Amino acid sequence: MLIEDIEQALIYRVTNATVYDYPYPHVYIQDIFPADYYQEILDHLPADEHYVCISDTGRVKGERYAARFVIDLSTSTLEQLSPALREFWQTCARYLLGGPFLGGLMTRFKHPIEERFRQHTAGRVSLESQLLLTRDKTGYDIGPHTDAPSKLLTLLFYLPKDHGQTHLGTSIYVPKDPAFRCPGGPHHPFEKFKKVTTARFAPNTVFGFLRNDQSFHGVETIQDAEISRNLLIFNVKVK
Repeated sequence: MLIEDIEQALIYRVTNATVYDYPYPHVYIQDIFPADYYQEILDHLPADEHYVCISDTGRVKGERYAARFVIDLSTSTLEQLSPALREFWQTCARYLLGGPFLGGLMTRFKHPIEERFRQHTAGRVSLESQLLLTRDKTGYDIGPHTDAPSKLLTLLFYLPKDHGQTHLGTSIYVPKDPAFRCPGGPHHPFEKFKKVTTARFAPNTVFGFLRNDQSFHGVETIQDAEISRNLLIFNVKVK
């Protein structure tokens, strides 16, 4: 498919997605990529040897991340890949990190974004995007958290080959203490939260949300043996 066709298909799906407001603005979109292109994505997933433990990149700290591995598609780390893989993912990054797709995403979350930046003028807010290929292994989990304060939006593109991993999705939580809020940073114990729903880890779907002090989400411990939980994570951050 032409890159312009893929980009337009993504913009269409994101711009017309239903935004659920409770407990914070989020979307869950099926068939996010054209079917043929989704298969190309699966065919171009790099081998384990090309991924780096995320705690070794300096992005995060702690043993909890020992089972999460990443490739940053917006840096020179792509040079380690074969020419065919490198070209594929450079092209993917170009249209996901480009203006039109980001514009469509910002349009869909327009009202909650305006609410967050009500005290700022448009000229004082600048954004940057980040794209990570991610592979989680057996034992990975992450307690309810709201993400770092610099985050604005996150899209988790789920990349399983079939429906055998639907139980491995990201869950949405609300605190048992209705007044509890978190400005971002720490991960909290599961027992202090109630699970609202889990965004099923189904092929060619995306779970996305606007970060705020109530955007609690997490992943319960992956107990499946010899598992690979593949995602493409798109983050929008405030500089």
